[in-house]
Amino acid sequence: MAGLQRQRSRNPSRMHRTTVDVVIDADVDTVWSVLTDWSRQSQWMWATKVDSTESYESRPSRGVGERFTAVTGIGRLAVADDMVVTAWVPPRRVDVRHVGKVIRGTGVFEVYRLPGERSRVSWTEYIDVPFGAVGGALWPLVRRGFEWGARRSLHSLRRNIETDN
Repeated sequence: MAGLQRQRSRNPSRMHRTTVDVVIDADVDTVWSVLTDWSRQSQWMWATKVDSTESYESRPSRGVGERFTAVTGIGRLAVADDMVVTAWVPPRRVDVRHVGKVIRGTGVFEVYRLPGERSRVSWTEYIDVPFGAVGGALWPLVRRGFEWGARRSLHSLRRNIETDN
């Protein structure tokens, strides 16, 4: 992927990639607008609430440099996911770097134009698995859980967009 900006991993052998996608009956501009409205992410992202958004004063409110925190999980199992936007190519691609203490890596959302006013959204995560050998051993199970939640989230995004149009 050209231009992918990944943060330096704590251990490169722990960087893992996973991708999910969904086709949405809406044009790319509509999909992009909803996908990148971080304050509305709680409406479609499974078990996630956007806690705060902030932009650097010298940068636009939407784009590279924008920062936000999403709290993902349920009850005591929730974890804060601090992110900063590192690539912004509307309406095609946005990269976010996870810069928190637990969740680290890079997330990439890409929107592809399809025939008939349809779009495909692809969500890729390059995850720096924490907790050393234990985290690595648990990754196959965690990956299945993550992919289930990501698919559920993208299907919810699709329903939200298709219902509003």
